[in-house]
Amino acid sequence: GSFTNLADAIKQRADKVLAYQDYDAAQPNQPRSSDEQAAILNLCLDLVDVSLDDEARRDVRRRRSKDELVSGTPERARLIDTLTQARLLSVNTEPGEQTRVEVDLIHETLLSNWDRLRQAVTERRHELRERVRFEQQLKEWIGQNRSDDYLLSGVHLAEARDLERRDDVALHAIDAKDFIRCS
Repeated sequence: GSFTNLADAIKQRADKVLAYQDYDAAQPNQPRSSDEQAAILNLCLDLVDVSLDDEARRDVRRRRSKDELVSGTPERARLIDTLTQARLLSVNTEPGEQTRVEVDLIHETLLSNWDRLRQAVTERRHELRERVRFEQQLKEWIGQNRSDDYLLSGVHLAEARDLERRDDVALHAIDAKDFIRCS
């Protein structure tokens, strides 16, 4: 069906963008370094919420603000622009008090169908789960008016410290830093 064609087209495009800087050329010949490839996959991983069970098909896309994704790393801002231009990411401006720029994977099939990203998710599922758990706990804490009863302790605090050491995207939010500090 046409959905399969779309999914395949997106996957082929993603493979090309990951492999080559000049992905649009008829015969691309400027390969990306492995560091660059890792940076692209890491950015995509920041836009995935993995399921807490082992069902990969329950993994979903996760929109994040561009500020949180970039968080003081100008290369990241450039990478977001590159991948938006390459139509692997979509960027939406949310009007409001302060304008929020939201970044998202362009299509669900990138997550379900692109082997390179699936593989990266599989390899890092443990870390990605720590992030999901942390963000759920953070949301609960905020929802409970930041009550001490909802602060992290034990294993959960240890996981949060892991995220902190890796400078995980979950900790780029002001609230997240407060949450860990109070815990």
